[in-house]
Amino acid sequence: MKRMPSRGVAVRCATFAIAAVGIFVGATTSIGAASATVPTAPDTSAIEPVRSGDLTLVEADRRGVVMENGGSAAKFSVDLPKGSTCPGDSESDNWRLQTFIVPGSVDPGTLEYSVIGPTGPKQYAIYDVFTAPVVDQLTVPNGGPGEPGRPTPFPPMSFAVFPPGEIPPGTYRIGVACTWFGATANYWDAEIVIAAEPKDAPAQLTWRLPSAPPAALSGAKPPSNFPWTLTFVAIAAAALVTFVALNRRTRTHPTS
Repeated sequence: MKRMPSRGVAVRCATFAIAAVGIFVGATTSIGAASATVPTAPDTSAIEPVRSGDLTLVEADRRGVVMENGGSAAKFSVDLPKGSTCPGDSESDNWRLQTFIVPGSVDPGTLEYSVIGPTGPKQYAIYDVFTAPVVDQLTVPNGGPGEPGRPTPFPPMSFAVFPPGEIPPGTYRIGVACTWFGATANYWDAEIVIAAEPKDAPAQLTWRLPSAPPAALSGAKPPSNFPWTLTFVAIAAAALVTFVALNRRTRTHPTS
């Protein structure tokens, strides 16, 4: 006669089965809850871009001195008007500061930003002198949410990172924007004129403010008539020396 399992064994098997079902249901519920709580991108549609004033290009080593022009390797920085702020700070409200240079026909208020700068064609961040894009710069902490955030100072920058021809000649807007998850809120900008210059290194370009003259390049070749000018100056100097010598001789030895 076949022996039947004991009552205790049956109870233990039933308990095990119930526990297994519970684990399965719990795991399924957890997975469903995790799927339901995947974070989504914040809604930035309510942000209205505002131009908050003029940006000033200044010498990198003398922040109070306006810089009007330069070559691609010329170091500069940027200043914002006194009292400039973002709508919030980085620590409490996730605001960031971005830099940009875009064609003059582009409205800076329409720019959206990724981790390397504006996302549109021929739209760039400004790069620091160590070739890193100046993006996602933090504000000064303000101590609590909902309070304006003050920009931190910007590093020395240049156009040396750009390959020759990458920025075609023309008029551009250069500036700084406060952004929230890549969307522009307020910004400051200035107009510059970029020209191709084969003698410049490394980017073969110069830039200037619209009211400023072209940049004088260090190490630029002298004009083609330079040797003739130097020769003329040398001849004139020799003639002057000869005249002075003869004049002194005449005074020292008068005729009888």
